[in-house]
Amino acid sequence: MKTLITGGGGFVGSEIIRKWQANTNGSIVVLEKNSEYLENLSFSKNKLELIHGDSSNLDLLNTIFSKNQIHRVIHLAANSDIKSGSSNTGPDFHDTLKTSVALAEILEFHRISNLYFASSSAVYGDTVGPILLNEPLIKSPISNYGWAKLASEKVLEGAAIKLGFTLKIIRFPNVVGPNPTHGILFDFKNKLKANSSELVVLGDGNQSKPFIHVNDLTDVILHLISMESNSDLKSFNEINIGPGDTITVKKIVDIVLEITGLNPNINWGSKPSGWEGDVPSYNYGDELPREFAEIEIRNSKDAVTDAFTEWWER
Repeated sequence: MKTLITGGGGFVGSEIIRKWQANTNGSIVVLEKNSEYLENLSFSKNKLELIHGDSSNLDLLNTIFSKNQIHRVIHLAANSDIKSGSSNTGPDFHDTLKTSVALAEILEFHRISNLYFASSSAVYGDTVGPILLNEPLIKSPISNYGWAKLASEKVLEGAAIKLGFTLKIIRFPNVVGPNPTHGILFDFKNKLKANSSELVVLGDGNQSKPFIHVNDLTDVILHLISMESNSDLKSFNEINIGPGDTITVKKIVDIVLEITGLNPNINWGSKPSGWEGDVPSYNYGDELPREFAEIEIRNSKDAVTDAFTEWWER
């Protein structure tokens, strides 16, 4: 029996695969449309099949499921850059929603046991107060990315009810690590490498959000997968993963300047958000369930500090 990871060559997926191969015996099929990402997975081909292709391609999905005994899917394929979707709806529609619809459609013909969907805090939109799973909250995204993720959740929920597989919706906060493809640390590094005398910041710096290190995030995901047989979690279908705190953009700027030793002129934005569709502030109010107590998650400050320290000199 095998696990299919859609979008498995990206920032989160590659870290899952590294840990999986070190600690798990199961075979993995990786579907990734970015050939450069696939090259990054060349560290080990042991029990790993790499397929270059689009996760919304029904014929390709049918071939993969027909040739492999897929019993679990980790659905990561998506446009992960919220900012880019503010000016172009294409990536969010095609890479996020269309891949989810295609997966739901193909599962009509190829049955699985478990599906893990990488969703996002962006589905909630601009909220007031901490986000709590057990309290009713109308999800009202303010970005194309958020709408595509929310629509994907609903499509996959419907498929899970109809077809009888177990769906786990995992909503990520801001994720940082040593090899980002976008985001605030990616932005700051590129700007400072290009011009160390000035740092242009999107927004007024008061934005406040939770940040999780990719190592901690993937520990939680893999631990969740390891508990598939736990009857207490059978009906547990959504989880908001966060460190339990937040950090402001101003504090992140301080951390970045301390690590780099630079003293640029800071050009702050005038608006509370960095771009159209940017949620200025949010926080997950729930702690992780007791089943995850053994996993240590860095707070937002330590996650940002460790990630930027690892990545600055690369």
